[in-house]
Amino acid sequence: MQNATDPSILTAEIPLARLLADDLLTADLPARGTILAPVLRERSLNLLYARRGLGKTFVALAIARAAAAGERFLAWQAERQHRVVYVDGQMAAVDLRHRLPAARADGQPSPA
Repeated sequence: MQNATDPSILTAEIPLARLLADDLLTADLPARGTILAPVLRERSLNLLYARRGLGKTFVALAIARAAAAGERFLAWQAERQHRVVYVDGQMAAVDLRHRLPAARADGQPSPA
């Protein structure tokens, strides 16, 4: 089994299949599930952006919480609970800790 530090993983060949447009139109493809309807779908990349200080972190935390708890955030509903990993590439953990209670519907800290 290769790990992420093994340089051979970067050069491993991944077989690609050619798919013509007509074949794509008739292919039996599995449906993508919804995480937070209608804005967040499985196997998707999403970007939340705005000027500094407008609440991106609060929105991202609330979206993550709703998806993890199987709840609603604004007009978006999670049909079930999902596993969530929240990654913040700029904010210090101590600052993020102060924002976590606001992501809960009741404003209380998350249980340990």
